[in-house]
Amino acid sequence: MRKAGHYLLRLSVVIGALALISTSGFGQTFNVPGETTHEVVGLAPGAIVPDGPFKLRYKTLNLLSAKGKEAVKAQVRGRNTASRAVTVPVWQGAMPVNGPVQTPFLMVGRTPVRGGTTVIPAQLLPIAVVFEGTTDPATGGPIKLAFDAQTLGLLIQGPDFAKAPYGTGTTQFADAVQRAEFFPVERPTWHTLIRPSQLLGEVAIYVPDSVAGTPIYQMYQTSDKTYFATLDYNFFVSQLDTIFQLEKTNPRALLILLVRNLGLTQSGQCCVGGFHGAYEFSRGNTVFVQTFAYATWMDPGVGQAAYGNPSFADILPLSHEISEWLNDPVGSNEVEPPWEYPNSSNCQDNLEVADPIEYFPADQVAFPVTLNSYTYHPQNVALYQWFSQETPSSAIDKAYSYPDESVLTAPSVSCPP
Repeated sequence: MRKAGHYLLRLSVVIGALALISTSGFGQTFNVPGETTHEVVGLAPGAIVPDGPFKLRYKTLNLLSAKGKEAVKAQVRGRNTASRAVTVPVWQGAMPVNGPVQTPFLMVGRTPVRGGTTVIPAQLLPIAVVFEGTTDPATGGPIKLAFDAQTLGLLIQGPDFAKAPYGTGTTQFADAVQRAEFFPVERPTWHTLIRPSQLLGEVAIYVPDSVAGTPIYQMYQTSDKTYFATLDYNFFVSQLDTIFQLEKTNPRALLILLVRNLGLTQSGQCCVGGFHGAYEFSRGNTVFVQTFAYATWMDPGVGQAAYGNPSFADILPLSHEISEWLNDPVGSNEVEPPWEYPNSSNCQDNLEVADPIEYFPADQVAFPVTLNSYTYHPQNVALYQWFSQETPSSAIDKAYSYPDESVLTAPSVSCPP
């Protein structure tokens, strides 16, 4: 990835209502002047096709070298070697596929047969995106997509971090799904939980109208006057290279990168709403592997206007990425044979547990959860038994998806050879 720090601004934030916060300090300011006024296009629900103009997509951003991947495996094996990684705790298992063949995997936490609770700290990094070529009538300045205290509070109080009742117990959403996968073998005490422990100082990315003469974003406004923007994926990811170098991250924690009402465009297709992955850095002979998840929060109305789906809201992308991080923290879990997306001919060969639900009807993608009088929309997830084509499924209730067990009722279909 190319260096792109010229577009970054480091800010401190004060969210007084949240007791968990410790903020990072001020950084250096870099400004890129806007070039022209950028048109804001309306996204009124009555003016778009029923399915919305965009498709919500997800990716894996694997930045680990072969050395980094081997260091993570050495940590699992308990080898006291110079290449052993410092990262989140992981355990190793094997997925039976069509008989005696087994595919190894790494997951976050500890083995379910061992029991006990693993708590992973989470560092939250809000990212404000400032579009220099626009003017916000309310402020007179450029349009900025950023979290406010209320929305950030809603996110932290939601089912990704707070406990709610499920068929597998009262717990966090991703842990409930994980417990459904290993229901026959897990100890009752087995949990893998995420504790939001630090709010890092907000980082602002300043977006010019174009790079090398090519426009890189488009600004929209929904019927309720909410701004929504699409931005070039490669431009945004290039900023992460600088962010990863500047932030004081904890490799034993999950780094969560948060944006608001933003979709990333790649190869003419929109929109990437989330991705997860890992990157590495070294100090002396020690390899540090930092796992991370990126996701956009979607305000009410954005899902309907942009994607034609009102259930595409709030934490749907973040819940997608946390479940996938829990099941495949460094992007190394391959599935053999490759599987075909339900309701699509697209194929994939890795353990991305939320991806198979992407092409389902709107009412089957999200699983509404109400906490503190607010209804959140985490995403239903495919269980690993779906990928292993296990018949019948050894998961809770012989399910292939969770929490809504009716979404996937049969194992995956192998891709044509």
